[in-house]
Amino acid sequence: LRKNQEAAIEIGFLVMFTSNLGVMLVPILAALLEGDDAAAHIICMKVDNISAKLEIIFEIASHRAANDPLAKAVMAAKSHITAATALRNKLAHSLYVSDRETNTPQLYENLMTDRRGKPKVTPLDAAKIREICSGLDQAVLAILAAGGDRIKHPFDGHLRLPS
Repeated sequence: LRKNQEAAIEIGFLVMFTSNLGVMLVPILAALLEGDDAAAHIICMKVDNISAKLEIIFEIASHRAANDPLAKAVMAAKSHITAATALRNKLAHSLYVSDRETNTPQLYENLMTDRRGKPKVTPLDAAKIREICSGLDQAVLAILAAGGDRIKHPFDGHLRLPS
């Protein structure tokens, strides 16, 4: 990645954006639950991975999308959010290599698991990472706009901040 800093930079942004999304899930869930901060906090504290938290949020939003603009925005953002979190997970669990002939950066995927299919090699494409990250950014902004004042700032009681 030192030879392909553009990809490294985009991976960094993707990690930051998905981490920020993870922090925003409690206030988004609380807003979907009509202000039930305690339930949202309990769910998000007990479920320790972002994919499982998102499944819960998407399920709740799907039941409320007909009457709730926030739920509708969450459902409209689903494909961008799932694409970004899937890519983040893939990047976190792959081996980074350079093709010996072309020096093109590549990912070796599924090396340590049987659950996601056979091992494979894919090119590391900075433009694709940027596109997915941009989609996530726009999706989160749309959710925040639809939620308005219903979505509290995460520092307003949703986070366990260091003392």
